Amino acid sequence: MQLSPGMKRSPSKGATHIVLICESLLATKFSPTIHYWPYVKSLFPVTEKKIVASEGYFDAPASHIPRKVGVNWAASKGALNWVKSISVEHMEELVGNDAYSLNPESDGNFYPLPDNEWKKDWSKTAEHMKAMKGIVTVDTGTAHLAGALGVKCVVLLPKEEFVCWRWKHGRWYDSVVALRQSEYHKVKELIGRM
Repeated sequence: MQLSPGMKRSPSKGATHIVLICESLLATKFSPTIHYWPYVKSLFPVTEKKIVASEGYFDAPASHIPRKVGVNWAASKGALNWVKSISVEHMEELVGNDAYSLNPESDGNFYPLPDNEWKKDWSKTAEHMKAMKGIVTVDTGTAHLAGALGVKCVVLLPKEEFVCWRWKHGRWYDSVVALRQSEYHKVKELIGRM
């Protein structure tokens, strides 16, 4: 099996294959694209303790950026963009502006990442994410890549009626905490635990 340059199988997990759980748009960013759609819940450990920084099933070398939180406030341009996204101002209220933008469309008031084609290559995005303190994002590919890498991540879910089934009934990744809108006030505390 081959992954994109810079991404490799995590030897500590002894993985024999990779399960890619994401929307098809994210899947096309990996070369070659590999799809496995088995019953996957049994592959992800569920723990009572949140933000545990478990090792993921992808690995990437960390880039050489200073450690900060990375943020993404907008979902990809699709039918649910307006449901999943929050305003850049709301993200700044939640985390402050001492963070990197992981939004490929805009940096807002956040620090831009070095332009090494990370907006077009998920393996380069992964390298930056591995160097970050953690990630705060809406429900988008950023959250799933953070989980796959074992990077600490807070996912800001949309209104309850729009929460994706993947987040409603369990945790998919040990390193990811999903917050309902009524729990957004916990973001600063969770960042402090990263």
